[in-house]
Amino acid sequence: MRAWLGILLVGVFVIGGVVAPWLAPHPPQEQQIALRLRPPAFLEGGTSGYLLGTDQLGRDVLSRIIYGARISLSVSGLATLGAAGVGTLLGTLSGFYGGAAEQILMRLVEVQMAFPYLLLAIAFMLVVPPNIVNIAIVLAISGWVVHARVMRVNALALRGQEFVVAASAIGARDHRILLRHIAPNLLPTVTVLATTQIAQFIIAESALSFLGVGLPPSMPSWGNIMNDGRQYLDSAWWIEVFAGLAIILATAGVGLLGDWLRDALDPHLRV
Repeated sequence: MRAWLGILLVGVFVIGGVVAPWLAPHPPQEQQIALRLRPPAFLEGGTSGYLLGTDQLGRDVLSRIIYGARISLSVSGLATLGAAGVGTLLGTLSGFYGGAAEQILMRLVEVQMAFPYLLLAIAFMLVVPPNIVNIAIVLAISGWVVHARVMRVNALALRGQEFVVAASAIGARDHRILLRHIAPNLLPTVTVLATTQIAQFIIAESALSFLGVGLPPSMPSWGNIMNDGRQYLDSAWWIEVFAGLAIILATAGVGLLGDWLRDALDPHLRV
């Protein structure tokens, strides 16, 4: 049941982000000052043309949340691909070969993990132009160390397994062992870890935008929507609440999907 709920939630946000131009009832930047701070359709004073109400500039909250799904999922997806790719590669190679390179990498990982990743991301965003690609790179730089540590431990464990030792004994080259024997056994762990990290990056991107150091205010990300609505929380609560609800549902869906993948891919959890 939880797995299907996670798939449903993730599917709704992914499909909504992909078809946003056709699904959103209004352009996300369209301003109707005469309709500013209009309540949702189910409250007194609302209108069916703006189901979730309007913000301080008369922009449709529902349309901005739908487009926000595209932005948040794009940023978190790109950041996860970067973090998983770099972290898995470096962690696997260091665990397989060992030596001085492994020690240097692990000291670098420990130094970076000593700093809260959100503060590290804020520091980077203060010196780079705010756009989707840059914020994805910043989040990937903040998150690759998790993959590196986990993959190093797994590669160390696999290096001593009998099938790896046997492949080496019959003359298999290192790259063949890595691709044919190590990588397939790391794939389930990478998948589960990446799924979990997507939820973390959705929250991180929203937090950065809410603090004003993320995406430009003109872009309808969920963090920007919440930042716009915090000044009107008493008079127009729907701006803040519906954007926050979107973040909660998206991260909950990804979390449930990650739990299902962990149970499905980890043989130790199978009954």
